[in-house]
Amino acid sequence: MNPRREEQLTRGVKFVDDEFPPESMNLQCLNIPAGPLSYLRPSEIVSDPCFSRNESYFSLKRGFVKNFNILLAFTGLKYKAKYWAKVLVDIKSQEWDVQHINEHPGIFRFRFWQEGMYFEVTIDDLLPCYEGKSPELVVCGNYLHSIYINYRTRKLSVNQ
Repeated sequence: MNPRREEQLTRGVKFVDDEFPPESMNLQCLNIPAGPLSYLRPSEIVSDPCFSRNESYFSLKRGFVKNFNILLAFTGLKYKAKYWAKVLVDIKSQEWDVQHINEHPGIFRFRFWQEGMYFEVTIDDLLPCYEGKSPELVVCGNYLHSIYINYRTRKLSVNQ
């Protein structure tokens, strides 16, 4: 298990990414209507958040995203378990416990292959929301991996 995740569980405090705070995200690629944005955790958006389910491409719904090709690519990647496991570090330990949704420490780890090497990105689970809804792709209302992959790709590109 990730030491940072273990620390958050021990402290009982949700993780906040001080290297890439939510307010620093460039949200210009989203076609969000004018109005105030709030940053919510998944359990504040849906009652039973999940990171990965056996949904198909056809269950994807487009939110306010203008270009979501990377999200489609990662959604396709989940059907290749060998590669999915390389991007999502220890996915089972990162999933929400259905019995204890609010006890999730709010931290995720991803790996991206770039220029011949893997880069690990650790992020919090805060999502920009407009009127209480995430402006990203959501599958069946509670499926969140594509949202996090999109934001973490942004973090990786900003931190180079």
